[in-house]
Amino acid sequence: MITRFLAVAGRRRRIILVVALVLSIGYLLVHVWVPSLRQRTFPAMAAASAVFLMLGIVSS
Repeated sequence: MITRFLAVAGRRRRIILVVALVLSIGYLLVHVWVPSLRQRTFPAMAAASAVFLMLGIVSS
């Protein structure tokens, strides 16, 4: 099962990196434009960034 997951992550390398970049930019925009949301969005964005960072590392 893990090998299938790693194979899919390897094939979808660009998509994973683009999604991680979009999430990072989205978080920065929320941080700048809506300061009241920054503390509520941090845990979700940190978790999503960690997941996509792991996927990016695995796929490369």
